[in-house]
Amino acid sequence: MMKMFIAGILCFVLSLTFISGEERVGFKESDLQKCSTTTDVSPIIKGVIILEGKGFPPEYIYRSTRSVYFYRCDSGLKNSQKADLSRRIGKSMIGKKLTMEKLDEAKIEISRCYGEYGKSFVVVVCPEQDITEGVIVFNVMEGYLSDICVKGNVWFDNDSYIEQIRLKEFETIDQKTLEEDLRWINRSPSRKVCAVFTPGKRAGTTELNLMVED
Repeated sequence: MMKMFIAGILCFVLSLTFISGEERVGFKESDLQKCSTTTDVSPIIKGVIILEGKGFPPEYIYRSTRSVYFYRCDSGLKNSQKADLSRRIGKSMIGKKLTMEKLDEAKIEISRCYGEYGKSFVVVVCPEQDITEGVIVFNVMEGYLSDICVKGNVWFDNDSYIEQIRLKEFETIDQKTLEEDLRWINRSPSRKVCAVFTPGKRAGTTELNLMVED
């Protein structure tokens, strides 16, 4: 049987003011330009595997997956959130012909779901893989905070702002936690703080800039 492969493609979700420093894993823009968005590239989709981080699951996972399966997903998604994501991805993909359009829709939907669950700083990758059996793997990679910088402050020092942010360096970025911290800081009418994200110095990291008016 002739095996079928897809080249790696990716999607990332933007949140707040965010400039991504994402790593492109196996992606070539020319690969997509050569393909029509309605061109069939696979048999019927039998299963979708969502894996947090890079890599692939063991072979037995491939053989047994006939719906949406979460493998090595340790980001803290609740079971109800996984069930919701499974339903949404399953409805759009399982039992249907795989097209480039379907791949794009799935990556966007996964990114959107993670964003709704407070995991907005993720890159969704469909790595190069054998799709002969109709099982597709998507890698979901969270961005990590590299540093917190304070800019524009006049009356209060940097630490007085940084200490009120619960996000820590080299931890994943929880959007809801950050929004709560910003609301707490902005209770005072004498100051205004907003967050701007820029690429960190290391691949896969993001720098948080607190833009202050005080």
